[in-house]
Amino acid sequence: MTTEKSTTWETRSQASCSSLRSRASTTGSAAAKARAKAEAAKARLAFVEQEADLKLQKAKLEASMEILSSKKEIAAAVAEAEALEAAADLGKTPPNSQRNWEVSPLEAIKRTKEYVFNQGQQLDVEHQQVTLPFPSPDPTAASCPAGAQS
Repeated sequence: MTTEKSTTWETRSQASCSSLRSRASTTGSAAAKARAKAEAAKARLAFVEQEADLKLQKAKLEASMEILSSKKEIAAAVAEAEALEAAADLGKTPPNSQRNWEVSPLEAIKRTKEYVFNQGQQLDVEHQQVTLPFPSPDPTAASCPAGAQS
C-alpha cells in the first residue's frame, strides 16, 4: 500500500509541474504578444504624427499661395491703373509742369512685374524656412552655459 500511495503522489506531482509550466508558457506568450502590439502602436503613432505635421505644412503653404495670388492680382491691377493714368495724363500735362515723366508707362509696368516676381521669390524663401525639419539655431543664444563665461 505504501508503494501504491507513493506512486500516486509522484504522478500528481508530475502532473502539477507540467500544468504550471504550461500556464507560465501561455502567460509569457500573451505578454510577448501584448508587447508586440504596443510596439506596433508606437510605430503607427510616430507615422501619424509625421503625417499630421506634413498636412499642417501643406495647409500653411496653400494659404500662403492664396495670399501671394491675391497680392499678385492687386499688384497687376495697380500697375495697370497707374499705366492707364500715366497714359491719360501724358496728353494733358503741360510741358513746363512740375511732374517729371522720366519713367515711361511701360517702364512702370516692367518695374511692377519685377516687384511682384521678387515678392514671390521672397515668399518662397520663407516657405523653405518653414519646411525645415529642425528649427534653425538662435544666433542670439549664448554658446556657453550660464556662469561658464569668464
